[in-house]
Amino acid sequence: MQHKYNRGYTLKRFWFYAVFSLYVNVISLTCLHAGNIPGEYPTRIYPTSWIGSIPAISTSAPDQSTFEFQSFLRQQTGIFRNIYQAYYKANYSLKSATTSLYGNIEREGDFISRNRMYGNYTIYIPLSKKLKFGAGISGGLINFSMNTESQSINVNKTAIDANCGVSITSDKWFVQASIDQIPQRNIKSISSTFTYKTYYQALSRFNIVSNNRFELKGISHLLLYTDQKSEFLVGIYAAYKKTLWFGTGYNTNNRYLFMINYQWRYEQKHEINMMVGLESGSFHGIYRSSVLQAGVTYHFNNK
Repeated sequence: MQHKYNRGYTLKRFWFYAVFSLYVNVISLTCLHAGNIPGEYPTRIYPTSWIGSIPAISTSAPDQSTFEFQSFLRQQTGIFRNIYQAYYKANYSLKSATTSLYGNIEREGDFISRNRMYGNYTIYIPLSKKLKFGAGISGGLINFSMNTESQSINVNKTAIDANCGVSITSDKWFVQASIDQIPQRNIKSISSTFTYKTYYQALSRFNIVSNNRFELKGISHLLLYTDQKSEFLVGIYAAYKKTLWFGTGYNTNNRYLFMINYQWRYEQKHEINMMVGLESGSFHGIYRSSVLQAGVTYHFNNK
């Protein structure tokens, strides 16, 4: 589908959304509150592309509806070797490619559960024949549950959440940035408070080599927190015939990541990815450990 656009009008719209996004960033920064309460943040699950996703930006292509389901298990070593994490996520994008519904369930050990459900709306503005600008918002609910033998810290409560983000995309690279967990909701038990603090992220991916047999891509992922050390991941991953993927990366918190993934496709509509990954190094600057991660992703694309 060819996009017709007026360059002058398109640039005016681009600057409007850029200034609006900057305004939202400034407002969010001024609303941040300092404190000693550790923030609650989503678990970082690096799927086949080995890069996270921006909740507020729909990545579906135009004129397509998609369904995706992810299932991952994470097992730690070291002092937390008996604590596992189970992660499940489902995402459905409407054929307009501007609206999607998604949610995830996360279990940490036998006591903690974190669940999320969102609706997303994204607009895309063509900047040229090869570039497009995107802006998106998402809103929904987050649920935090802790069930232990100590009644003073047990909790099962739900709060609202919202995210916003922007992107610039071409056929060879993309850059995205977002503000997440904007409302900064507190979930309180009798003796404890869990805060979903606002954080910021920016990610990018670009082609280094791309042909029918071999692909090599570079990635970066920046995470800015208000209550702990920020993180920056850089890495590369390679694919042979878009079937067998290998990746490696380094996190500035002295963590190393490795991944291997096998992709199977059927009739260009069905796609299954089977991935095994290892994350090793320092966690929170306190202890050294390794996390073994294995997962399966199913993707259905209805063109």
